[in-house]
Amino acid sequence: MSDFIATSKFSKLLRKKNEESSQRYVIKKILAAIELLRNSEKPESLGEKKKGKLRECYAYELTKSSRLLYQVERREGKIHIVLLRVCNHKQTYDTD
Repeated sequence: MSDFIATSKFSKLLRKKNEESSQRYVIKKILAAIELLRNSEKPESLGEKKKGKLRECYAYELTKSSRLLYQVERREGKIHIVLLRVCNHKQTYDTD
């Protein structure tokens, strides 16, 4: 089982999605994805490996347009998953 670290950007974007009634279904998908990542022995295999400046990241497809961007850190025999963003495809690559 993995530990999770949520960045402030991830938390902010998650709150924003939760406030938008049209995005609440995405919250359910996010929670399901987190559970899958948590229980996976190899969470890297659940997302698409990114390239370029995001080469250390993986994108888990929540919906056709929404992604969960995360990193996997392995330290001292433990798996730590850093939740970076919940965003659409374009926002995945923005650095703001």
